Amino acid sequence: MEFETWWLIFIPLVFSLGWFAALFERRSQRIQKQRLPNSYFKGVNFLLSEQPDKAIDAFLDVAEIDTDTVELHFALANLFRKKGEIDRAIRVHQFLSTSLRLKPSERERSTFELGVDFLRAGILDRAELAFLSLQETPLAAQGARQLLALYELEKDWNKAIVQAEKLNAMGAEVPLPMLAHFYCERAHIAFLKLHADAVLPIPTAQNVHSVNQDDWVVPPQLTAAQVQQAHSIAVELQQALQIYPGSVRASLMLGELAYWQGHHEQALQYWTMAEQQNPWYLPLVGQGIWNVFLRLNRQAEGIELLRSYCQRYPSVDLLWVLVNAVEQTQGREIAFNLLREQVRTRPSLLGLDKLLSTQQRDMQDTDRAQDIALTRELMAKHTHRLERYRCHHCGFQAKKFYWQCPGCARWDTLVPRRVEELDFYPLPAYQDPAIQYNSKNLHRGQHKPTIVSS
Repeated sequence: MEFETWWLIFIPLVFSLGWFAALFERRSQRIQKQRLPNSYFKGVNFLLSEQPDKAIDAFLDVAEIDTDTVELHFALANLFRKKGEIDRAIRVHQFLSTSLRLKPSERERSTFELGVDFLRAGILDRAELAFLSLQETPLAAQGARQLLALYELEKDWNKAIVQAEKLNAMGAEVPLPMLAHFYCERAHIAFLKLHADAVLPIPTAQNVHSVNQDDWVVPPQLTAAQVQQAHSIAVELQQALQIYPGSVRASLMLGELAYWQGHHEQALQYWTMAEQQNPWYLPLVGQGIWNVFLRLNRQAEGIELLRSYCQRYPSVDLLWVLVNAVEQTQGREIAFNLLREQVRTRPSLLGLDKLLSTQQRDMQDTDRAQDIALTRELMAKHTHRLERYRCHHCGFQAKKFYWQCPGCARWDTLVPRRVEELDFYPLPAYQDPAIQYNSKNLHRGQHKPTIVSS
């Protein structure tokens, strides 16, 4: 009888405690639901009132209440980033990356986004640390790709090459033209150091089309150290060609190196190789090709080659080189007739300006000469904009040719043709090297030209 009475007291007591616990939980949830919308509304109100800092405080308060709102904070930080308010995006992502209430995957995502914020803000050292901390996480490949962009921005080509190899090992394919450019950039820096003691300016693959003939002077004697440096540069460029046989830049730089060492035949071989790789880059080495034929005393052969290039791959820059070559060997009158014929066949303001300047040079100080001078002066207001190079991706224009666009940082997007030529005479056969060559139709080690050495 005692046992049954005890159960009659215990069972109602247990039910009562359960009811009070459920009541307390419902009350807590009701209070939380009432508080959550208030924080949301406050944050939205601050955003509409253009008080982003107070809005951040309100939304961060929401995160402390409910971790399910993390997507809201990612969206808010991305909004700040798109508006250019990187400091506020950093604040949000820093809070999320250090919040212990979030899942590890969400903190890793916050760290990645924080690294992107630092990269956008130019705080490269902290961006590098953020991406390096993701190496053992599922976001390792994405972080590695951002590190590659960071090293490219810093122009640290040694780290960029190592990072590209890591990406390839992860299965994240790196474009072969980009990797070849990394090797060319490293060789370019070594090339400049090699010429540090040279008296005359040294042509590079970026401005070879504008270098004067007198600038192409071969040093009388190379020291043993210089010979070894030149060999190392050639090996570097050779590796670029093995990675990407379509690398015009590597061929042009090998030609420059050979010319500087006095190997004119090899220089000509490398420069004319550009016709098989991408003939639209020939204007960058037109002057160099003519200088080689001058050195070899084969002017007639050089003029014929330049004339064939002008016929198959018309270019204002190639035309200037051809006209100057004809003038040097056959006289002004023949050069002028050639120029006039080419301008009539392929009219352009740049060609007309060159034609008028040639006429003005041979005229006395007469009224007609003054009229031509006035015409050229008026044309100059337009021609200086027409002789620029333009990126076909972002539209950036520059007076100098760049292998990497300063505007969008993409490789091989500046077409080696003047703006006027592109507007009036589009290149039907020109193709982006990144599209023309890729890892599916090119194999490493396919092209192995001879290494230049002394």
